[in-house]
Amino acid sequence: MPRRLSSVEPRRRSLTPSPPLAVAPLIVTDRTCFALVGLTDRQLRDLLAKHPEIPRRVEGHRVLVAAADLVAFVRAVASPDLAALPPPETDDDQPSDVDAVLAKLGRRRVVAA
Repeated sequence: MPRRLSSVEPRRRSLTPSPPLAVAPLIVTDRTCFALVGLTDRQLRDLLAKHPEIPRRVEGHRVLVAAADLVAFVRAVASPDLAALPPPETDDDQPSDVDAVLAKLGRRRVVAA
């Protein structure tokens, strides 16, 4: 006769870890702007009112701005020097082994004898 699981016994389950997932915002709204950009909803609305060149969409009372457009505008306005800088590195440009990481930091690996 098969053994029945009582409600007290824990069931076995697989605990395989999920792969890491990188998430980047595509749209900044007046609700998420403080967490994503550091502006309050009023500051975001004032910024958009002063600069009509920033593309946005209004749906009801909600203001939607593409994150890339907002970051590009802030980057261009922040300083002329910052606008001339190349965009930040992507993960594709990152070194793949320890020696390359240390070389990028100006260090080298020393093996104790």
